[in-house]
Amino acid sequence: SQATKHELYQSVNLDNAKVTGFELKTKFTLGKWISWLKNVDFGYQLTKQKGKASDNRPLNAIQPMTQVMSLAYTHPDNLFGANLYLTHVSQKEASDTYNIYSKDATAGDKEYVQNKHIKWRSKAYTVTDFTFFVKPMKNLTLRAGVYNLFDKKYMTWDSARSIRMFGTSNLINQETGAGINRFYAPGKNYRMSVQFEF
Repeated sequence: SQATKHELYQSVNLDNAKVTGFELKTKFTLGKWISWLKNVDFGYQLTKQKGKASDNRPLNAIQPMTQVMSLAYTHPDNLFGANLYLTHVSQKEASDTYNIYSKDATAGDKEYVQNKHIKWRSKAYTVTDFTFFVKPMKNLTLRAGVYNLFDKKYMTWDSARSIRMFGTSNLINQETGAGINRFYAPGKNYRMSVQFEF
C-alpha cells in the first residue's frame, strides 16, 4: 500500500471569534383590523448573522439568512388549531465559507487544488409546512403535519458543510457530484404525535 499525502486533522475549539447579526420577530393578530380573521395571527421572523475567527477567516457554523412567515389559527377555546409556515433560506455565499482541508483537496485523483472556499454549498430554497392540532378531551392533544408540502428538493447548509474531501464517510465524487443526493433534505413527509397530560 502507498501512504497518502493527507495530513492528520484534529477538531479544536477556536480561542477567539466574533459573531454579529440581528434577529427580527413580529406577530400581528389580524382580527384587530379584519373582524372575520379573529383568532388568526400573522408572524414574521428574520435572522441574519456574520462570523469571523481571530485570523479573519469565515465561521462555517454561521447559517445563511433565514426568513419565516406564518399564519396561525387557534380556536377560542383552544380545541383545535392550524399553522402554515413559509420558510426562505438564502444561498450560502462562497465568501462566507472556509475550506479547512483546502491543501488536501484534489480534483479527482489528478492534482491538488488550492481553494480556500467550500465547493459544495447550499442554494437558496423556500419550503412550506402545514401543521394542525385537535384536543378531543382536556388532557389529550393530537398533532399532525405535512412538511415540505410542495416536495421541494433542497440541501441545508449544515448538510452541505458535512461533505468531506477525503476519508471514509460523507464522501462524494468531487468532479461529478455523484453521491450528493443523499445530502438533500427529505421531500414531502408527514408526522404525527399524541400528547396525554396526567
